[in-house]
Amino acid sequence: MKDEINKYLEQNKTSEFKSLLFSFIDEKNLNDSEVYKRVGIDRKIFSKIRCIPHYIPKKNNVIKLCLSLSLDMDETNKLLSSAGY
Repeated sequence: MKDEINKYLEQNKTSEFKSLLFSFIDEKNLNDSEVYKRVGIDRKIFSKIRCIPHYIPKKNNVIKLCLSLSLDMDETNKLLSSAGY
């Protein structure tokens, strides 16, 4: 039972991260290439974020995303917590 709960929480957490990230990107009117170039991450990593439903990048990369999108402290905390950090 405990494993099922953890699995459920993990799945919901990751989908929230992805949707939240791309809503911030849409608000800033940026396209994918602008974002991964600003962040300084590989296109392949960004593609994993976009295409793999339960993919969570390393904390370092999530922080880079927050900084490159000029998120305020509340938005940054929200994105980090949605990724499980």
